[in-house]
Amino acid sequence: MACSGETSTDAQGGGQMTETFDFVIIGGGSAGSCLGNRLSSDRGNRVLVLEAGRSDYPWDIFIQMPAALP
Repeated sequence: MACSGETSTDAQGGGQMTETFDFVIIGGGSAGSCLGNRLSSDRGNRVLVLEAGRSDYPWDIFIQMPAALP
């Protein structure tokens, strides 16, 4: 689900950069992307969508083959 949050990142090894977001969505799948789209349609909202899926290797049949193929 969404929650308010703040992130800190190191910008090119220099100082620390802090950004704040109104909504943080964990998971950029179909529901997370749809929710992020809806929330970001209001220009006043700052939305962060985090996704940590595995790499998309061309030989990985579990990513390249649709589940409904059989």
